[in-house]
Amino acid sequence: MMWSKANYGHFIYLSLLEQLDIQFNHLLKQLKHKGYLHNAEVFVISDHGDSFRLEDDKLAPMIESQKQVLNVDAFGHGTNVLNQSQSEILLAYQKYVDGSRFHQSTLYQGLYSIIDIVPSINRTLDEPPPKNIDGQALPLSRAQLNKDRFIFVDSSVPIKSIDTSLINLKYVFSETMDTYIADTNGQPVLTNDAYEQFIFKQHRAVYYKNWQFAFLPDQKDLIIVDLIQHKWAYLNEYQGSAPWRRMLKKLCTHYKSEIRFSDEDKCIDSQSIN
Repeated sequence: MMWSKANYGHFIYLSLLEQLDIQFNHLLKQLKHKGYLHNAEVFVISDHGDSFRLEDDKLAPMIESQKQVLNVDAFGHGTNVLNQSQSEILLAYQKYVDGSRFHQSTLYQGLYSIIDIVPSINRTLDEPPPKNIDGQALPLSRAQLNKDRFIFVDSSVPIKSIDTSLINLKYVFSETMDTYIADTNGQPVLTNDAYEQFIFKQHRAVYYKNWQFAFLPDQKDLIIVDLIQHKWAYLNEYQGSAPWRRMLKKLCTHYKSEIRFSDEDKCIDSQSIN
């Protein structure tokens, strides 16, 4: 990939992925050299992806008149649930027996979450998962794939001084210092007011099969996304076959304790949905 001003962030990202491969290979060699891979379980996880305003990542409106209403094409690092590349993560697992890999390399595309790591580790230890946990053990075969699962995602708060390829610490402190106070140990902690504001500003969404259902606090209505067609629509204008009623109830139930979100009229109405 050739570098240009338009794709600088993406170019750097791809370059770092190549470097990461080299570092990870070195890590595995060192673990094997020290005998740690003789009998071991290895998990590799990521928290979220990135968006670089790539053409393949764009969402189009189902209704042409809404073209300029919603921002679905923004740079970000876990800041916009409508940027699908930000929700794409790696969850990789390998078992080593007598120093050799036990499982063949296989790719299982589907709906997963980092909350699946704990029950996956419990399975390897032949222990039951903790009670009241939402995660599920990662599949080891296609027969174990769960295709009827709801996965929830929410955003961090966009901070302009951080959402950039070249971070300037002075700009970061200037933008964020008013949201923190020092505790009795001299450590910075988020103020209560800032915490409530951040919670209110978060995007929240649920995935189900080939659909995404999202709540953005600065939008007039809930949003539904067709992940196959890469198109979005406001709920009150949507006329398709998406199971939005089930998704709405799941979204409202999952985030019912969040500030201001449970007071939405649509969430109140959703309680009657089976």
